[in-house]
Amino acid sequence: MNEFNDLLYVQETDPLRFREGATPAILEFPVNKATAPFLVSSSRSTIWINRSKNGKVRAAVRNAEAYGNYFSEVVEAVSEMGIMAEWGNVHPFTKEGVKAAIDHVRFYEIPDLEILASPDNDWTKVDETLEENTPMLMMFGVPVQYAAWMPPNCIVVVPKDRHFVGFLYGIGERMVSVVHNASRGLAVARDAAAEPGEVPLAPPEGVAAEVGAVAE
Repeated sequence: MNEFNDLLYVQETDPLRFREGATPAILEFPVNKATAPFLVSSSRSTIWINRSKNGKVRAAVRNAEAYGNYFSEVVEAVSEMGIMAEWGNVHPFTKEGVKAAIDHVRFYEIPDLEILASPDNDWTKVDETLEENTPMLMMFGVPVQYAAWMPPNCIVVVPKDRHFVGFLYGIGERMVSVVHNASRGLAVARDAAAEPGEVPLAPPEGVAAEVGAVAE
């Protein structure tokens, strides 16, 4: 089981590809204007860009820290914007809420979905028939992948092909990121108390891939 499943497409880039090894503060990327709004990395956080300029957006290069921390920022930002803009992509952490999150992404005919989940999820909130500490392996035909950076009692539905929702480029000890299709390609079901998580120093214990449950 991969405890650090990525939210976005991740690629490491050699910082020496830039002239004299100097990493620029801002990079420009081509985008499809139909995939707006865009969530881009800023020097310390993230920022929404409502539309591209000449088919391009700019994103700031920032300190990388742990990628999982950044993924948590993205989930929180997309959740907040989804609620405010009424995208319909944020739902409660219940069986009905998880199904609604899956249906939201399926509505856009995106193939091959995955569910990212915290190893610390209390799945009895989703299915009361489950025994405590039973990890979920499949929900409504969508495989569940566990990610250590996810907050407890929260799931995110994403395309298996992460190119659809955006990328993170690692540049030495720094990174830059652009998220697109946020309103279509990312859906969340979370507990009311769910907060952005931290990447633990060691993988969580007690999550066995060979023992689990399937929701239908």
